[in-house]
Amino acid sequence: MRLQRYSINVVYKKGSSLVSADTLSRAPLSSVHNRKQNNFDAFRLEVERLDALANPQLLPKTTISLQATTAKDPNVAQLLKVILSGYPDIKSHLPGCVKPYWCFHDEMSVHNGVIYRGSQAVIPKSMSRQMLTKIHASHAGAESNIRMAKDIVYWPGMQPEIKDMCQNCGQCAQFGIENTREPVKSQPIPKYPWQFVSQDIFQFESSSYVVTVDHYSDFIELGELDNTLS
Repeated sequence: MRLQRYSINVVYKKGSSLVSADTLSRAPLSSVHNRKQNNFDAFRLEVERLDALANPQLLPKTTISLQATTAKDPNVAQLLKVILSGYPDIKSHLPGCVKPYWCFHDEMSVHNGVIYRGSQAVIPKSMSRQMLTKIHASHAGAESNIRMAKDIVYWPGMQPEIKDMCQNCGQCAQFGIENTREPVKSQPIPKYPWQFVSQDIFQFESSSYVVTVDHYSDFIELGELDNTLS
């Protein structure tokens, strides 16, 4: 599923014709002077040529809205700048709004104005509420909604926000993973003594007893048993 957004052309080559791969697992460019930067540029240009890169699970209308929001959001603009120019070696050198993406910065890419983390479209914070509403529309419960969302979209704090929304939704509560407790059922209220009674057998100092409780008066009767055989 994650490879569906790529247009892959597989070409067979004999092992004897393969050369040592560089850090991007492709043949090094012989005419490159600034190898690190040019390899990154070559990779970025190659990705941008893939017309099928758009996330197939986002509707065209949603994709257009995402492109427009990404272009206007200042925090996403900072992230986009870092992705295209390259991440620093130290996390502390990043702008604050980009630091949440540090742990998976090698998964980040850009295509047609949309930022991707792997196959997940990165949603700007200003659009997250709209996406939460779409995710929550199925009322399938928090865990199910999170599994569905993780295949399509991403933004920092997405999972806690989905859980919070579902926990405050009565319909989602019906599909929670935790077993709901059965409501406590009370005995019917008796109208006269000995209408409803409860009995049990217990042992005390090697003797067996039967205890009977009247639900109307809570009166207790106790009787010793010769044996417990029926």
